[in-house]
Amino acid sequence: MMDESVRVWIAESDPAQGRYLAELVGGDKKYDVLGVSASGRETLEVVEKLHPDVLLLALALREFDGLYVLEKISSSTLLRYPRIAVISAMASLHGERVIELGADICFPKPVNENSLIEWLNDEPRAASIAQAGMRQRRQASGKALEYLGMSYALNGYAYLVEAIALSSMDHMATRRMMSELYPRVAHTFQTSVPCVERAIRHAIEETWTNGRLSAADKLFGYSVDPKRGKPTNSECIARLGEYVRFLLAGGDDLHFASQQNN
Repeated sequence: MMDESVRVWIAESDPAQGRYLAELVGGDKKYDVLGVSASGRETLEVVEKLHPDVLLLALALREFDGLYVLEKISSSTLLRYPRIAVISAMASLHGERVIELGADICFPKPVNENSLIEWLNDEPRAASIAQAGMRQRRQASGKALEYLGMSYALNGYAYLVEAIALSSMDHMATRRMMSELYPRVAHTFQTSVPCVERAIRHAIEETWTNGRLSAADKLFGYSVDPKRGKPTNSECIARLGEYVRFLLAGGDDLHFASQQNN
């Protein structure tokens, strides 16, 4: 099966620079340039609605500048966060600040084409702008597992906390379990992918046997095959990732299942 293309959005108020970046990146078939926005307002709307994989962000934008865009994205609860490269003539002045706000890298303008392409081709990883909230996501993930009655003593508990937190910031993560999600968790805990997979499976099996079944019914409802009874690893992680996003957005635990199943 062919790999999915990397979806790129460009935020640039200079039309000529926007076209230049679109042609540069779009020249490689593995990148799908979705469009170019000249304003910070439109850029924020696009990130929320289209969930691009990569955002090439200028600081000089109409309505809202690039710094404001970074601040808003970092404080938002999104289905998926983009990797962000800031490209600015003010890189020397604002470089440290944009990294603090969650940008992955800051390139001076005019951008070095080879450096930009090399960065784009780097091995995919979690977007820096989402990492700032990982502590909060892990806490919410632990809360979800505690609600299910999962034992802290299970090896898979810690792995699940990390996997759910990662899923909460990228709703597509569970479609790449073996290629991306498990390897990230394994790297964090300095273990192997098979170990992570087995430990998570055991934790789910144990919890659905000895945990709070009423809580499981509330959280999972009809999303799990009733004949099988227990969710697969990916079903469990995806569903609890949704729950964490819901909690971080200020949702009420008690209304989660009914809202998700309506």
